[in-house]
This record gives sequence, C-alpha cells and structure tokens, in this order.
Amino acid sequence: IASKQTEVPVLIAVDDVNTLWTNTLYRDQNDAILPASRLRLPSSFRPFFDGEKAVERGWVVGATSYKRSLFMPQELNSKLHPAPKVPVANPVLAQDPTLAKDTAEAAEANRLSFDVIALDRMSTAETWALMNFYHKVSVISTPVTDALVAKKWVTASGNPREMFNSVTSYF
Repeated sequence: IASKQTEVPVLIAVDDVNTLWTNTLYRDQNDAILPASRLRLPSSFRPFFDGEKAVERGWVVGATSYKRSLFMPQELNSKLHPAPKVPVANPVLAQDPTLAKDTAEAAEANRLSFDVIALDRMSTAETWALMNFYHKVSVISTPVTDALVAKKWVTASGNPREMFNSVTSYF
C-alpha cells in the first residue's frame, strides 16, 4: 500500500535495518530459531531495502550503526554502497559464515545505491530543546538548566544518541 501511495508523501524509516536479515530470538513449534524473514513485519519492510519495491512519492530510510553493530548479514552487506565497516567482535558471531567479515569482498554488481548521510552535531539550542522534551515526557526529573544542557552537550560531543544514553544510564 505504501509503495503505491501517490497523494500523500510517505516516509518509511527503519532503525537497525540489518536485523531484517538475521535470525530472531523467536522459535517455531519445533523449537527451531526463526529468521526475521518469516515474520510479517520484517517481511513487509525488507523488499524496500532489497530494491524489489520503491515508494512512488516519498523516501525509504534505514539506519545501522558502524560503531555499535555486532552483526551485518552478508546478504545486506553485499548491497550497501559504500559498504559499512562493521567488525565482528563477538567470537560466537565471528564463526557464523552468514555474517560479513570482509566488506571488500562484496560483489559490486549486487550493490544498491545507498548513501551514507553524515549528520551534524546538535547545537546547544537543539540540546536545550531536547532536554526540555526529555523533562516534559519524564525521561529526566531534574529541572533543565544551563549547567545541565552544557554538561550533556559537552559529554556527548553534541551526539543525540549519547545524550539519551547519558540521561538513561541509571535505569
């Protein structure tokens, strides 16, 4: 339905898009691990990232982390351009042949046109707004002050994910 929408712009945004190609923690009736492709929601998004479907009017955006990902499925890795540099640090995952270990070996012919978007760091004004939002939705209970904003902005180097991690690290 989203791929055929032409009247209203559509944005499909998926975080940790690499998990659409991996095994889940779910098991079937025979206690076998289910791949994500067997689940309805991942199956509905995956064609947009495989290049099988496109949105007529809008964007499809997927995010994976170069820094925090413990896995990158070979099937996805061979399609990304430029290829991400994801280390396989977990010794159990390092032995899995379906996970990418050397991104230079990916076939250029199978690559889809994906762009890496470098996001600027947040400004102090944006950090102030973010901290006020966190306070309003009860993520933080302390009042938002100049000192709090400065502390969070400096310790996170303006990175919103690191700011969130720092305010929720005691949960």
